[in-house]
Amino acid sequence: MSATFIESAWPFAVNLALAVATASGLFAVALLASRKAAPPIREALAKAAITVIAICPLVVLVSSQLHLGSLNAPTEAAFAKPARSTASEGAAQTESRPPSEELIVPETAHGAAVASQTALQTPVASGFDYKAGILAAGLAGSLFLVALVGIGRLRLAKLAKGWEKVEDTSLLSMLEQASQATGLRAVPILIHAEDLRAPVCFSAGKDYVAVPTDISDFLPPEQIKSAFIHECVHLKAKHQTWRLLCVLMEAAYWWAVPVWLVRRHLEDAQEKICDSYVVQTTDTGRHLAECLVTLATRNGQTWTPRGTIAVFRRGELEARIRRLLDKGANTMTKTTKRSVAVIAAIAAGAFVLAAKMQVGEVSAKGSEYFPSTEGTTWTYKVSRPGSEDMIWTTVAWSVKSYKGMPVVEYRSDYGHYNGYGYVLLAKDGAYEMDRQYKDLPGFRRADTNTVVMKFPATAGTKWSHRTQPAYQTAQSFGNDTPPPKPPTYEYTRNVVSDNVMVDTPIGRKKAVIIEMSVSEDGGKPYVRSRTWMSPGLGTVREEVFEPGGKTSQVKTLVDFKPGSPQNQTPSNPAELVRQKTPQLSLPANAYRNIANSHLDDTYRSRFVAVGSDSSMAIYRVTGQTVRPFDPTNVDEWNALIEEEMPKSKRAIPGPNGYDLFVHFESIAILLATKQGYFVDDNAKGGNAEYTSKAGSSGTIGRTKVSGRNPDGSAWTLAVVVTMEGSKITSIETQ
Repeated sequence: MSATFIESAWPFAVNLALAVATASGLFAVALLASRKAAPPIREALAKAAITVIAICPLVVLVSSQLHLGSLNAPTEAAFAKPARSTASEGAAQTESRPPSEELIVPETAHGAAVASQTALQTPVASGFDYKAGILAAGLAGSLFLVALVGIGRLRLAKLAKGWEKVEDTSLLSMLEQASQATGLRAVPILIHAEDLRAPVCFSAGKDYVAVPTDISDFLPPEQIKSAFIHECVHLKAKHQTWRLLCVLMEAAYWWAVPVWLVRRHLEDAQEKICDSYVVQTTDTGRHLAECLVTLATRNGQTWTPRGTIAVFRRGELEARIRRLLDKGANTMTKTTKRSVAVIAAIAAGAFVLAAKMQVGEVSAKGSEYFPSTEGTTWTYKVSRPGSEDMIWTTVAWSVKSYKGMPVVEYRSDYGHYNGYGYVLLAKDGAYEMDRQYKDLPGFRRADTNTVVMKFPATAGTKWSHRTQPAYQTAQSFGNDTPPPKPPTYEYTRNVVSDNVMVDTPIGRKKAVIIEMSVSEDGGKPYVRSRTWMSPGLGTVREEVFEPGGKTSQVKTLVDFKPGSPQNQTPSNPAELVRQKTPQLSLPANAYRNIANSHLDDTYRSRFVAVGSDSSMAIYRVTGQTVRPFDPTNVDEWNALIEEEMPKSKRAIPGPNGYDLFVHFESIAILLATKQGYFVDDNAKGGNAEYTSKAGSSGTIGRTKVSGRNPDGSAWTLAVVVTMEGSKITSIETQ
């Protein structure tokens, strides 16, 4: 099985299994509860069960199209080892923590997110695919059992042609009388075989009744006639058709025990209905009872062909004989209108339950609302009343790690505005992190966090949090005037629906709707928004409203380009470099990630230092690609800038000067590493100075970086970078 087929077939297979189990289980309970009811009622109930089970695939398709399913699929995080507290406890702690305190991500998410991060950033190792195994086992079992049914039918047709017709006029006359008594339109073909155990009936293009060759030797005429009436009732009521359909359902859903129970109850009820018809026609059940006793005690090598209905079955034989001899037994052969109404209600309930017991598309995995493969790109059209439409582009720039949990960096370009933000994907929700954080610090202040979404995103889920900007110092005003108290903002979010359809660039998809309101100092909300989010796509539509309810902005997804897993940079680039450079024959501690925040913030690529301080090489890691990088080579820096830095952030001076300052400091850090200095998270960059080159559009940037080596000695490196426009022309160290 191909991976594409498995992923597309798995949701349908799971929902089909749920539908069959629900419907057959409901009917099995009803049949067990009605085992003392009249046989026609039990037969009608079994037929209703077979009908509902047979059309369960259609029920699944309709439920999928109309999104009737009410079950939430278990997330991968659900299988992670629980930590010290529950997700609900962690969420409660998050919301109730005072704004002035540090906010720690709930520990309950750590173990779950490790698996998620691994799946995001490392190639999947080959191994047993449980989905493929389950699908293969189910399909193989069904095909095998269906093949047995088909072989049985072919063999039965062959036997019908090979067996000889009965020429005994007395037997033919008794069969004709039985046919007339039961209302058959045509008299069945009477055939005989030496090794038959008892009279049987079947259909193979035509109706047949087969009897042992010596039936007249061990059964008297009254018993033969009763047996013929019994078999003719089977043919009249098309019992063999219902039994064949039931056998096919057993083959298709061989793992569903309730389906096997339905067949057992169906056959038992049909046998008793035929017995009752014999009693009504002959005014006695004694002859058929004696016939059953004789057949049960018959010796010799005898058999009953597969696919036929025999007058004699060992199952519940004693109960049948007692019932035939009981003059007070219920011999009803038809259902009442009241029982039909009850059975119809049960069938309707089974349909509804089967449709509802489906796994919805939306709730498959909370992190699916935040696609995180590097390079994934969203293009939005932003419309505002009285203004021209604008284009908003967002890119999943990189995926980092915070205590084992994935943090996705999203970068956006909107006209002259460029921004970036970080979303941490925990087990219980998605948290927006501080945009100015450095290297994912061990704490986040309350005014730099937002619970973007709680998982699972089900209708009725509501959450809120308050933020308060930090006080400004009096010196920031240039005098001793106390700063004003900052306002407190309250954000309230509510999942108003988890079962809506929305148009997207890749077709209509199911989505959830999240409404948000923002109020200041306990006042009325002054900002309201409504966001549609679809799994696998993220935000597909957003509406912002003014206090009066008028729409002020609409953002609509017009294009979506998923990133490639091959572009996903691993969480430990140093290990990837070690794996891809075996020719270096260096120990693992010779590979070190240069994990300075500016390098991570500015570029999608990661940098790894390899070797000793006296002989250090730099490698650039982009996705799964590893290549040497010379920080003294201006061409390599220009190529990197061209690939990974937006054009609006390259030029200096300008409003985006900070971005190029970060770029200068990155150059200094890599140069310091190349020269043998020890660079880690504690390396610090100094202020950058920019001067314009006389008579040209060029810029000269000067910056410093400093740190400490493992032996405690301090180091400092000054770097001068000369640029013409957005191109680096020279790099010098001082």
